Amino acid sequence: SLLDKAGASWGAKMGWERPNWFTRSPDESKEFVGTFGKPKWFDSVGEEHRSCRNEVCVFDMTSFAKFEVEGDGVVESMQMLCANNVDVAVGRIVYTGMLNDRGGYETDCTVTRTASNKYFIVCPTAQATHDAVWISRHLPSSVTLTDVTSQYTVIAVMGPQSRLLLQQVTSHPLDNRNFPFGTSKIIEIGYAPSVRASRISYVGELGWELYVPNEYASDVYNKLFSGDVRPHNAGYYALDSLRTEKAYRHWGGELDTNTTPWEAGLGFAVDLKKVVTRVLIEICCEFCAARILLASKLCFVKDRMDYVVALPSLR
Repeated sequence: SLLDKAGASWGAKMGWERPNWFTRSPDESKEFVGTFGKPKWFDSVGEEHRSCRNEVCVFDMTSFAKFEVEGDGVVESMQMLCANNVDVAVGRIVYTGMLNDRGGYETDCTVTRTASNKYFIVCPTAQATHDAVWISRHLPSSVTLTDVTSQYTVIAVMGPQSRLLLQQVTSHPLDNRNFPFGTSKIIEIGYAPSVRASRISYVGELGWELYVPNEYASDVYNKLFSGDVRPHNAGYYALDSLRTEKAYRHWGGELDTNTTPWEAGLGFAVDLKKVVTRVLIEICCEFCAARILLASKLCFVKDRMDYVVALPSLR
């Protein structure tokens, strides 16, 4: 495959093969060897990390779970499921949690409104089955959920030079005015007439996630490496170090079913106006998630998540 030729060292999650890192030379071993010391992949991942911060990298993020939710009443259903406000304009992306009746995270995800009665949800790889069940249980019969994970290859183009790279392969304007952060649009790249480009980033740099129909994946990947600005390949080890450096949370790592948004430092992704309205509705109801969530905001937060940065010794 193209990634094999690029030096991918493969790992697996939820049945998906994913590149953990890329070797820097043909002589470098792709085999994972456990150690209590410095692992063989350390320098390669460090190079990928720096390349993303300073230039541009491409990541294969196909394994992330992807769902389409649509039907009559879908907006009301999604507003109930999501802590943030997802009643937004078509083409807008919202980062949100889906919370349980303790105010803890069942998942965190991005929700893109693709039509007046349709949403596109992207969830963590390990949460695919869980999230499909959780969402389906809270949908009325008029709203359907479809797992479209295997329909798309996802190529994430991330780094300060990502706009320069993508502008080489598409005629769609990518400047801030025409394509602001948190926007998702259909663009063309090479032979692919309908690539969903979502301007959002899990690494804290300028970037786009490209949702490519599988039959066009190889062509789009090759196009990205055909211009004057060329990306570096990067794997999931670098993705994890990049998001950790920016203190971006991850379900199963920093988030779980007992962690509230306030404890996780994610209160910005909760629409309090919507929560207060929901509390008023729920006063006479059994379901009390909104009341517990509001109480956790107003009361003293017992635990608060923080990241510790270890600086290199100056000696």
